[in-house]
Amino acid sequence: MAVDQKAMHAKIAEALGITVDEFEAALAEGKTPYILAQELGVDFAEVQAAMQAAHAEALAQAVADGRITQEQADWMLSHQTQMGGRHANGAGPIGPMGRGAHTGGFGGHAGECPYATP
Repeated sequence: MAVDQKAMHAKIAEALGITVDEFEAALAEGKTPYILAQELGVDFAEVQAAMQAAHAEALAQAVADGRITQEQADWMLSHQTQMGGRHANGAGPIGPMGRGAHTGGFGGHAGECPYATP
């Protein structure tokens, strides 16, 4: 699923109080949103809320564009809540946020995901 990575990064960078360029440079250095929040003295809950809002907006647009169904979007949102903190602090890939691409379909949950790529 193609997402507007710049828009997602813009929301996260705003929550962190930095520019998109600064955010992307930090990602390229291997930093995570969680690490950045710690370094910048930002409440990670605010950053996580921005990440979740950006993801929800991207999913809503994908549904509106007919790229996924509402059922698929709902599934992804439910799994986002479960996996969000783990991905944001570097425990796994976070795809559009940096740190490498997901494998096995969206979120790297091959076998569970109703639209995972083989």
